[in-house]
Amino acid sequence: MNARLFDTRHDNRGIPLEKLPVTVGRGSEAGIQVLDRFASRRHCEISERDGVLFVRDLGSTNGCLVNGRFASESSLRPGDELGVGLTTFVVSYETLEECQPNERWPNEQ
Repeated sequence: MNARLFDTRHDNRGIPLEKLPVTVGRGSEAGIQVLDRFASRRHCEISERDGVLFVRDLGSTNGCLVNGRFASESSLRPGDELGVGLTTFVVSYETLEECQPNERWPNEQ
């Protein structure tokens, strides 16, 4: 899966999500370190199931936001916003549906 998180405060090439699951937080042990005092050391975990990304809050103090709403666990679709502390990421990847052509089998009507 070629997935990235884009920090909305910085114009960058995004953070690649190469090894999943990955922990997001301000602690040095986090796979994705967020320099944000409102983020917990181990804030959340991003994983993949059947070609879809998911986020799970790891008991953070300020919670996780997905598209502006608190979520203890949620899917992350392309274009969704993930809030960790005061940091907002935009999720980018192609789902399996986007990778496959939308053609019908000859027998389908």
